Amino acid sequence: MAVPSPDSEADRVLIVVAHPDDAYFGAASTTTTWTLAGIEVTCLLCTYGDQCGIDGGSMNPTRDLQRDVVRGARAEYSLRVHPSAFPELLADEGLAPWTVDELWLMADERADHVIDITDTFDAKLAALRAHVSQTGHLGDGLETRMRSWGGGIAGQAGLGPGRPAEVFRVVATG
Repeated sequence: MAVPSPDSEADRVLIVVAHPDDAYFGAASTTTTWTLAGIEVTCLLCTYGDQCGIDGGSMNPTRDLQRDVVRGARAEYSLRVHPSAFPELLADEGLAPWTVDELWLMADERADHVIDITDTFDAKLAALRAHVSQTGHLGDGLETRMRSWGGGIAGQAGLGPGRPAEVFRVVATG
């Protein structure tokens, strides 16, 4: 895997996740790097966190959910997702389509983009610890778990020992 730096050409990022803590588990350090670089980051949550694996709940990728995600993206950015996708959002709500240059997918088995998170790992831990309902039961084991997970990613990418990483599959849309 290549080890590129975070995209310095982006001026804003929209993170779409199912549960409130998903962005922290998968991308908190990368997001911290972006915000410190002056990139505007917005998180669109698909649930309040009440549908998670712990209590057996699930979220289904229905057309209604897809439309709600597109609605949220259009409302936040007021730019141009493809006009043929949910044209009723433009006609009924005035939410114009917009496009993105690339998608960064977390937890994708075809990941190809590794970010060294050594400098922002503490921010990731702090964000995760703030989600007491999801991580409070782990206590000090949270840091051990996250260092092990991030270290495994970094090791596969050849970053060296003691350097955690986050990984994404980057898909160009243009």
